[in-house]
Amino acid sequence: MIWKLRIPAVLLAFFTVPVIVLTALPHQPEPIPGFVQYQEAQSLVYRESSDTRRIEALLASALDQFSRAPAGPLPDYWTARTHLLAATWYNWRNESRSAQRELSVVFERIGDALADGDFSDGFRVRADAHSQMAMARGFVYMIRNGEDAKNDTLQALALDPDNIHANITGAGYFLNAPPFAGGNVPRGLSLLEHALTLEPESEWDSFLVFIWLAQGYAKQEQTVQALRYWEQASAIFPGSSILQTVAAENGFTRSR
Repeated sequence: MIWKLRIPAVLLAFFTVPVIVLTALPHQPEPIPGFVQYQEAQSLVYRESSDTRRIEALLASALDQFSRAPAGPLPDYWTARTHLLAATWYNWRNESRSAQRELSVVFERIGDALADGDFSDGFRVRADAHSQMAMARGFVYMIRNGEDAKNDTLQALALDPDNIHANITGAGYFLNAPPFAGGNVPRGLSLLEHALTLEPESEWDSFLVFIWLAQGYAKQEQTVQALRYWEQASAIFPGSSILQTVAAENGFTRSR
């Protein structure tokens, strides 16, 4: 006789080892509670506001709300973006130690988000973190980590060619990197022209597209085209120090 052991279904389910399936985020993840505070802080930072307390309060509020979300790659992603914004702000204030502290969190949290699967904006955030770290630590950092920044940028674009942030980051790289490191002005301009067809997340996206187009066409000595884009950027953030720097480098003045 062959004995058959019959295990009730409820016990069978109890003893079954669950299979964990890693799922990646969408290439451009959706906002979660805390995004409104993040976006308001972003607007103040990019307008180069001196309201330090307000910016810090908004960043802290956004991070608090992200921390209340169920653990997973989405709050990790938004936490990383918020610390990246803080690092950008500290770099603009020449507070490099504070920027480096924020960026160490960015690398940790975006790494956690990418551990659940590749997604375009995860690689874009990491590429931008490398750029901000280079600002905080100097040129030697970019020499040592430039290849990683480039690879993250290319991976972001490969996964989602319509990720406007990846197009902007990629354009910044190709316009500013030396030729031996992969600099390629026509390629940068092509990414920016494509970005013009995409929906910006904020007015800062539009500003960056216009100001990088101005810079790129100026490098190609297409002055009329460059000035046209510079004026479009100046209509968004007329007091921007970036705008003034590009104007000084290329002799731009408003035509009206």
